[in-house]
Amino acid sequence: MLSKTVDGRIDFAQRRAVKAPVEGTVTVAAAEGTTVRRGQALYELNDKPVTLLYGPVPAFREMKVGARGSDVLQLERNLRDLGYGAGLYVDTEYGSDTEAAVKRWQKQLNRETTGRVGRGDVVFQPGEVTVVAADAALADQVGPDAPVLTVASTKPVVRARLEQTDGALTARGAKVEVTLPSGKTRPGKVAGTVRPEAEEGVEGGGQDGITVEVVLDGGSRAVSGEDAEATASVRFVSEAREGVLAVPVEAVVALRGENGGYGLQVVRGRTSEMVRVETGMTADGRIEVSGAGLRVGMKVGGGEAVTLPNPGRPTPAGPPRAAAGLPASAGLPDPLDLPDPVGRPSPPDLPSPPGPPRAAAGLRPWSNCATPPSPTPAASTPCAR
Repeated sequence: MLSKTVDGRIDFAQRRAVKAPVEGTVTVAAAEGTTVRRGQALYELNDKPVTLLYGPVPAFREMKVGARGSDVLQLERNLRDLGYGAGLYVDTEYGSDTEAAVKRWQKQLNRETTGRVGRGDVVFQPGEVTVVAADAALADQVGPDAPVLTVASTKPVVRARLEQTDGALTARGAKVEVTLPSGKTRPGKVAGTVRPEAEEGVEGGGQDGITVEVVLDGGSRAVSGEDAEATASVRFVSEAREGVLAVPVEAVVALRGENGGYGLQVVRGRTSEMVRVETGMTADGRIEVSGAGLRVGMKVGGGEAVTLPNPGRPTPAGPPRAAAGLPASAGLPDPLDLPDPVGRPSPPDLPSPPGPPRAAAGLRPWSNCATPPSPTPAASTPCAR
């Protein structure tokens, strides 16, 4: 099993700031931990409620009769779902029917019945949200684009930080195992990564790592009663293999030429040979290889071939490398800038064979020979046909 275990914390998914589009004074703000749903106020600015509506398009302008667009469409859908859809034709045009529905809604909110929805009147979010932080206190003056609240999805996640070199472990849908603060173990999967700038002030943020959000099987029930301030243990598994052969990454070289591929430098006594291999997953400085004649205990360039042990548990394999957007050769060295795929040099105590280069002598490259010969005079013709 090739895996990595790091610390994590229980949090909510998709943290983002709610910013005031206009200047004003905060007169009411939803308390931390509050769940706000469609039609409810997130906060009040200058004693006017700023209402949460659902939709992916942000409120970027005043909407009034004559306006057209996807923002108008999602406004009308919200009016319908809030019970103000009588006589309303839901489309992308802000008509007199939309104006009438908006007036009924404004009257219910005890607001001036203008029939228009101004900038700062509503906030569109994908769905209901949890308030995770109050960025502006009561009576604070806020200017345009100043954060008022930080909200997140109501779906709990476990956040953990990996190194930049652990990108293969962050594939969406990759399976993980989380040990919660209570000691309970729950399965989950990677939901995605978080941009550092999207988690300012949150532990685990910064430019020197990758913050990953993990969704647990069972959702909210899985973390019910858990201490959100305590540390959880998150075990990432890029892929599982049983009984495969693994060698140091530096022992594998990229072969040039028409066929390309990869080769493994195998050391036999005082000589070495380059064996063509198929590669698999990489982790912890080792790479999975397969090929004719390979066996456990073989001496290879950079170390020894070993068998990865059977971990004795089901295989929680993540998505295939191609589905994760990773090349099959991730972690391998770049092709050597040599005329022939000769692999690595012989051990230091063996002098290089004298004479002209093999290509100039009309000989095949070492990769086509069964075993590179011991040093011989330049006049000899090893591997020649």
